[in-house]
Amino acid sequence: MTTYQQILTSTKTDGDMFLIQGLGAFGDVSVLRVEQKTGNATNGTVLEVISADTDVDALLVTANSVNVIKVNGAGTLSLTGATGLTGDLSITGDLAVSGSWTVNALAAATATQTLTLDGNSTGGVTIGATSTGNVTLGDDVVVSDGYNMTVGEGSLTIDNDATDETALTITTDATTSGGGISIVSAATTTNGKAIKVVADAVTTGDLLYLESSATGMTTGNFINCYNGSATVFEVGLYGAAIITGNASTDVLTVTAGDIQLTAGDIDLDNGQLMVNTAQDLSNNITRDYAGAGTAAVLVVSDDNTASTNIALDINQDGTAGSTAVRIIHDGDSPAIDISAGVARTGNVIDISMTNQVAQNGIFIDGAWTGASDIGMINLNPTGSIAAGASCLFINTDTGTPGASGFGIEIDDDSVDGGTYYALLINSANNEGLHVEAGTSLFAEAVTFTAGIDSDGDVDIDLSANTEEVSIETTAVDFAAGSGLVQIHGDHAGNTNDMALLRLVYQADADAQDTFISCVDNSTGAAANGDVQFKVGTNGDITTAGTLTVNGAQIIGDGATEMVGVRHDVVDGGAGPTAVTAAMSGTVFYNSEATEFDLPADPTGLEFTFVVGNASNLHIDPNGTDQILHSTCAAGDRILSATVGDTVTLVGLDAGAWYVKAMYPAATDWTDAD
Repeated sequence: MTTYQQILTSTKTDGDMFLIQGLGAFGDVSVLRVEQKTGNATNGTVLEVISADTDVDALLVTANSVNVIKVNGAGTLSLTGATGLTGDLSITGDLAVSGSWTVNALAAATATQTLTLDGNSTGGVTIGATSTGNVTLGDDVVVSDGYNMTVGEGSLTIDNDATDETALTITTDATTSGGGISIVSAATTTNGKAIKVVADAVTTGDLLYLESSATGMTTGNFINCYNGSATVFEVGLYGAAIITGNASTDVLTVTAGDIQLTAGDIDLDNGQLMVNTAQDLSNNITRDYAGAGTAAVLVVSDDNTASTNIALDINQDGTAGSTAVRIIHDGDSPAIDISAGVARTGNVIDISMTNQVAQNGIFIDGAWTGASDIGMINLNPTGSIAAGASCLFINTDTGTPGASGFGIEIDDDSVDGGTYYALLINSANNEGLHVEAGTSLFAEAVTFTAGIDSDGDVDIDLSANTEEVSIETTAVDFAAGSGLVQIHGDHAGNTNDMALLRLVYQADADAQDTFISCVDNSTGAAANGDVQFKVGTNGDITTAGTLTVNGAQIIGDGATEMVGVRHDVVDGGAGPTAVTAAMSGTVFYNSEATEFDLPADPTGLEFTFVVGNASNLHIDPNGTDQILHSTCAAGDRILSATVGDTVTLVGLDAGAWYVKAMYPAATDWTDAD
């Protein structure tokens, strides 16, 4: 047929123009079926509905008296469910919409199907671009690899009501560049924020939590702040923070609270520690350490040897009752200890009296009581005093003294102390008082109760058993080499058998008598104590300390025995340890890998070495000396690392060490070179 098969027209203006009703029991049949039977491609239309104006519905489908599909004259498709809410649209093929399409809900038909919205070619899928309401993403929204999801003007809100679930999880496989989250913000105002985190309910949780395993992170950072050309702030492994900063600006400002450092150091390289306050506050350095430590609470070091700077400069500008330095010291050690690190010639303390008008240079006051041989000022030199030097030097060769000016003035107004002296001179070996020039004036009588200098004999004859010669002193810190009793024989060339000290009993002494008795820890001159050295009348010598013999030999008569003698035991530590001839007979061992360096000329020396730790114990001969063991050549070392191995070396002559004993096997000690 080339023309219409049949045309039905109606001029009705009310009611249905054409009605087809299925009145029978509805089965698997269609009330109206329109079918194209031919299979050839065609541009025709199987069913065409044309509306003359836009005010009428071009297509209306009802079910159970409810409109489910409606197409108005403008081409808008509406789907309505049986309950009057938005209905469902099931499409097995493709759906192309060229105009605006409003869909209340999209969902896959079954749980095994996926709802896919694709943008063809360079196009995309836009959700909520012009929405005036919220755009809500439900369970598990996935954007495939290589594609982006863009949220236009507005905000992306994730509403997670679960208490133990993460609201947003981003997983990225990028290993060299890129990032899990990239935020580009044009915020420029004071209140503009590229990232804003609000968690008002946080009590013990974290507003921002960053995690990376310490084993995986090497040179990476937890935080890196980059200004476009360089990193200005970073927080790396173990919380190490680096701030680039800007010269002459405050890099870190704390307006309230404290900075607490529980461990570690504050290390300034080419910088200053500035403290500036206008309040009545003290800058405290407090250490609460109860042990017997050696570290100082504060160390100020100017390490450059060419420096002419001041190591510590204190400038107190207060002109009232201010004090520049105050030291309160509760210990028994010196409150101030000044010593020189190297030999120097400068003064130890300089006090300029230029502006000190009618004041003391040094003023010592207080309820001081002192003790025997203790002074408010104690000068105690231990070195040899140079010619012309003085422990106390007062030089008044400039200016004119007053009517009663003194180089030294002692004003003693204390009560009568009996044997108290305003001035006491105790010189054991030198002149007690020497007046080189000037007149000596003594307003009172001079009494000499001790101290006799005689060029003749001194004969003391004691006849009663209560008489004795007793020399007592409570003084301390005598000069090196001095003695309470000193016998000095200045008679070179004496040919007789003369002794500087000769002790003689007229008759045979009793068994309890002694020639010499040296006693320590005595409660008095006549009281007993600990006998440290004793020479009996039968020639027995008893000593409680070490007997050092600097001669060539100790000679016995062949029958003399040596009993109860221990060998000295020495740990070599980290080494190397120098073994000296004076240590002959010593037993050496190692607590770690170490080396023992033998002395030159082994003749007559004997040393024993024991491996006490499972690490190399080296024995190194001096120069070209040879240890006669295994394959050792001159200068070769031997070693063992087996715990319990021992070797004893002796020297019979110069240049060679002989093996006296090796335990348990000689093969344990090998040639190390």
